[in-house]
Amino acid sequence: MAEAFFTLYALQRGAYVHAFEPNPEMDDALEKTLALHRFENRATVRRAGLSDEASEHTLIVEPVNLEAASFSDSERKLNKNQKEKGKRV
Repeated sequence: MAEAFFTLYALQRGAYVHAFEPNPEMDDALEKTLALHRFENRATVRRAGLSDEASEHTLIVEPVNLEAASFSDSERKLNKNQKEKGKRV
């Protein structure tokens, strides 16, 4: 349940959470985790990345570990263990 560790931590202490998750597979998992713990009314999942400036980046997702995604500010060659998912955000 690592996909929601900090979100659940804040919710269990009474906070309202705005969670930002650019990976489509992980944001679905986060929504399910919120529903499982009955927190769906105290959290908003934003299906986007968050930055201090307007920009577009490519989300690089490691297929063996969906939590190991990262943004790339340029197109790069992916190795055989990586895949590009989603869209530029």
